[in-house]
Amino acid sequence: GHLLAVGAKDSLASIWDLRTMVALRYITRNTTPVRSVALSHDGAFIATATYDPGVDIAYTSNAERAFFLDTGTTSIHTLAWHPKRYILALAGEPKQQSSNADHHAVQLIAPPPSVIPQDNPNYVLSDEELTRARFDNERSLFSS
Repeated sequence: GHLLAVGAKDSLASIWDLRTMVALRYITRNTTPVRSVALSHDGAFIATATYDPGVDIAYTSNAERAFFLDTGTTSIHTLAWHPKRYILALAGEPKQQSSNADHHAVQLIAPPPSVIPQDNPNYVLSDEELTRARFDNERSLFSS
C-alpha cells in the first residue's frame, strides 16, 4: 500500500501518503501518548492504542471512529492486523493485577460486521473461529 500510520508521544496518530509524503489525516481523540498503530491489510482501517486502556479503530478515509474496543483495565502495547482479513491481534497487560483466570494477554478481535465494507464480507471470522483462535499467557499454541 501507499499509506503509513504514525503514532506520537503528543497523543496524535497520523495517516501519511508515501507517494507524496504528505499527512492526509490526523486522529486527535487520544488523550495520552500513542503506544502502537497498525493499518489493516487494505489500508481501510487504522488501529491505535495509547497508555489508556482500549483500542480505537478508525476509517483511514476520514479518520472517523469505526468502533472502540474497551479492554477494561488492560493497557495495550502491541497491535497487528492479519495480512488478508479484518482481524486485529492485540497484546497488553492489566494496569492492576487481577485474579481473573480468564484474562487474555493476547487476543484476536474482528470489527463488527456493520463497519466492514460491504464488498468484503469474507474477511470476517465468526465468533466461534475467534474463540478458537484466542490464547492466553500460559499457552504458546492456539487453543481448540
